[in-house]
Parts: sequence; structure tokens; C-alpha cells
Amino acid sequence: MPFESQWSRIPLAARWVVCLLVAAALIVLLVTFVSHNTGNGEAIISKSKLKQESAQDTIIVRQQQAPHTLQVGSAAGAQAQLVRGVDALMRRQVTANLLPGPVQRVRCWENARRGALVGYHCSAKADDISYPFVAVYTPSAHRVVFCKKVYAPVASESIPVSRSCRL
Repeated sequence: MPFESQWSRIPLAARWVVCLLVAAALIVLLVTFVSHNTGNGEAIISKSKLKQESAQDTIIVRQQQAPHTLQVGSAAGAQAQLVRGVDALMRRQVTANLLPGPVQRVRCWENARRGALVGYHCSAKADDISYPFVAVYTPSAHRVVFCKKVYAPVASESIPVSRSCRL
């Protein structure tokens, strides 16, 4: 009588199931090993690191939204001076490689009044990207204060522009 192994006594269907389970386990182990050792897997970041990055993002957005002040000779020249000021800021940022360029156009329009104060919205376009600005003209001080409106990196976060740029 020829030698008969224990494996051959198991029904054929059960042998197939065992083989497929072993193959699936090997594939799972291989994928896990590769994803952890190639650096292509998702990064695991601690909560403290996320908080630190969020705080840094907030600081950067606040710096980008910092108020800029212009002296204005007359109420009639406020809008034109605002356009020149926003244009100059955008050109400096393009020159410093903070924004892609070139600056294509800057437009400003009056959007609200509260007492003597006049609120403006501006849109600066550079490299086919529009950048919004808000501004307030104070006639008694002969001054326009404008801020670039930068949206927070996280959509659920809102970082308002300076009060001096809002009505």
C-alpha cells in the first residue's frame, strides 16, 4: 500500500479553502509591510503636532491679512489711492515670490457706508487668480486701511480680518 499523507485525506473543497485563506493572509501581510516601509502610506500625526500646525497656519494667515494704511488727500481720491496701494502690495508679493504673477488688474468699489466711514471691496488678479481685499476710508483722518482677505487652510476655521479693515 502506497504512502498516503494526512493532507490527501481532507476533502478537495476544504483543501482549496485552506489554500485561499493562506494566500489571502500572505497578501494582507505583504501589503501592510510595503505600506509601512515605503513612506507612501498616510502620515500619522499626533494631536499636539496638529495643534502646532494649526497655530502656525493661523499666524501666517493673520500676517497675510495685516492692515495696510494709506494717507489720502481727498475723498475723491480715496478709491484711486486704494487701487494704487493694493496694486503696489500685490506687485511686492509677486516680486518676493509670495504669489504667482504677473499682476493683471486691481479693481475697487464702494460697498457700504456707516456714518462718515466708507467701506470698499477690492479684487486683485494675478496669474488668473483673484485675491479679495476689504478696506475702510476714514475721511476725518484722511486715511484708507486695507487688508487682504485670506481664507483659512481648514474650511471650518474662520480667521477674520482686522477690525480696522471692516465697517
